Amino acid sequence: MASTLAQIAPFDRTEDGGATDPDLVLLCRYHHHLVHHGGWEIRMVGRRPWFTPPRWIDPDRRPVPGGGGPPGTAAA
Repeated sequence: MASTLAQIAPFDRTEDGGATDPDLVLLCRYHHHLVHHGGWEIRMVGRRPWFTPPRWIDPDRRPVPGGGGPPGTAAA
Protein backbone atom coordinates (compact mmCIF):
# COMPACT_ATOMS: atom_id res chain seq x y z
CA MET A 1 0.00 0.00 0.00
CA ALA A 2 1.39 3.38 -0.89
CA SER A 3 2.19 5.39 2.22
CA THR A 4 0.06 8.25 0.93
CA LEU A 5 -2.99 5.96 1.09
CA ALA A 6 -2.30 4.53 4.55
CA GLN A 7 -3.70 5.83 7.80
CA ILE A 8 -2.32 5.15 11.26
CA ALA A 9 -4.85 3.31 13.40
CA PRO A 10 -3.99 3.43 17.10
CA PHE A 11 -5.45 0.80 19.38
CA ASP A 12 -5.02 0.30 23.08
CA ARG A 13 -4.32 -3.10 24.56
CA THR A 14 -4.44 -2.14 28.23
CA GLU A 15 -7.64 -4.14 28.72
CA ASP A 16 -5.59 -7.29 28.03
CA GLY A 17 -3.05 -6.40 30.69
CA GLY A 18 -0.59 -5.25 28.04
CA ALA A 19 1.33 -2.04 27.50
CA THR A 20 -0.23 1.27 28.46
CA ASP A 21 0.97 2.95 25.25
CA PRO A 22 -1.20 2.33 22.19
CA ASP A 23 0.05 0.10 19.40
CA LEU A 24 -0.14 1.37 15.83
CA VAL A 25 -1.04 -0.36 12.60
CA LEU A 26 -1.24 1.04 9.05
CA LEU A 27 -4.59 0.60 7.35
CA CYS A 28 -6.23 2.00 4.25
CA ARG A 29 -9.06 4.44 4.91
CA TYR A 30 -11.77 1.83 4.31
CA HIS A 31 -10.33 -0.71 6.76
CA HIS A 32 -9.51 2.00 9.31
CA HIS A 33 -13.19 2.91 9.26
CA LEU A 34 -14.22 -0.75 9.73
CA VAL A 35 -12.01 -1.11 12.80
CA HIS A 36 -13.45 1.98 14.50
CA HIS A 37 -17.08 1.69 13.38
CA GLY A 38 -17.64 -1.89 12.22
CA GLY A 39 -17.01 -3.91 15.36
CA TRP A 40 -13.57 -5.26 14.43
CA GLU A 41 -10.83 -5.57 17.08
CA ILE A 42 -7.05 -5.55 16.65
CA ARG A 43 -4.60 -7.37 18.88
CA MET A 44 -0.85 -7.65 18.46
CA VAL A 45 0.67 -11.12 18.72
CA GLY A 46 4.40 -10.65 18.65
CA ARG A 47 4.89 -7.97 16.01
CA ARG A 48 1.93 -8.99 13.88
CA PRO A 49 -1.62 -7.60 14.06
CA TRP A 50 -4.50 -10.06 14.37
CA PHE A 51 -7.99 -8.90 13.43
CA THR A 52 -11.08 -10.24 15.19
CA PRO A 53 -14.28 -9.83 13.16
CA PRO A 54 -17.62 -8.85 14.70
CA ARG A 55 -20.06 -11.64 15.59
CA TRP A 56 -22.30 -10.96 12.58
CA ILE A 57 -19.38 -11.91 10.29
CA ASP A 58 -18.03 -14.80 12.37
CA PRO A 59 -20.20 -15.99 15.29
CA ASP A 60 -17.10 -17.60 16.87
CA ARG A 61 -15.04 -14.40 16.41
CA ARG A 62 -11.94 -16.26 15.24
CA PRO A 63 -8.95 -13.90 14.88
CA VAL A 64 -7.25 -13.74 11.48
CA PRO A 65 -3.63 -12.65 10.99
CA GLY A 66 -2.82 -9.41 9.22
CA GLY A 67 0.39 -7.83 8.11
CA GLY A 68 1.12 -10.18 5.27
CA GLY A 69 2.79 -7.46 3.22
CA PRO A 70 2.99 -7.44 -0.55
CA PRO A 71 2.52 -10.76 -2.37
CA GLY A 72 5.66 -12.87 -2.35
CA THR A 73 7.03 -11.41 0.88
CA ALA A 74 7.21 -13.17 4.22
CA ALA A 75 5.39 -11.66 7.18
CA ALA A 76 7.56 -10.96 10.22
